[in-house]
This record gives sequence, C-alpha cells and structure tokens, in this order.
Amino acid sequence: MRHDLYEILISAPAASKGLEQLLNNLNDVGRFYEAYPEEEAVQEVMAHIKAFIAPSLRRQIVAHLQQGGIGMKGIVQLAVDRLAEAA
Repeated sequence: MRHDLYEILISAPAASKGLEQLLNNLNDVGRFYEAYPEEEAVQEVMAHIKAFIAPSLRRQIVAHLQQGGIGMKGIVQLAVDRLAEAA
C-alpha cells in the first residue's frame, strides 16, 4: 500500500476503513481473474459484485471510483464503472 494512502486510511473514520476492507476483498477477486481475458474478467467481477455486495455498498464503491478510486485495481475499476453505467 502506498504511504499516502496509508496515511489517509489510518486517519479515516470507521466507515472508510470498512470501505478499505471491501476494496481489498474486491481487489482479491480481481486478482483471481487477472489470468482471464479482460472482458471475461470484468464480467466475472461484475457478477461477483452483483451477487455478494449489497446495493448500498455498491453505491459506495461507485462513489469511491467517481472520486478517483484510490486503492481500486484496474479490473475492479472497469467492473465498477460498468455497474455505474448500467444503474
């Protein structure tokens, strides 16, 4: 984790730390699908988000991406961006 991101996260309220954990989990999912062709990986991450992430948390993830997406890996960013477009 980059130093500046670490500084932001350790001083953040508990809700932000929950978002950090969610992003870490989604990044893990994204890493799993990195070996797949990009389009398939994005679709799989989107399916995971739809199946396992509550709508309220999805909105938080979309908002986080729209504010720069700090800590969000590429495949996850693409999946979240597509979810935002579909909403």
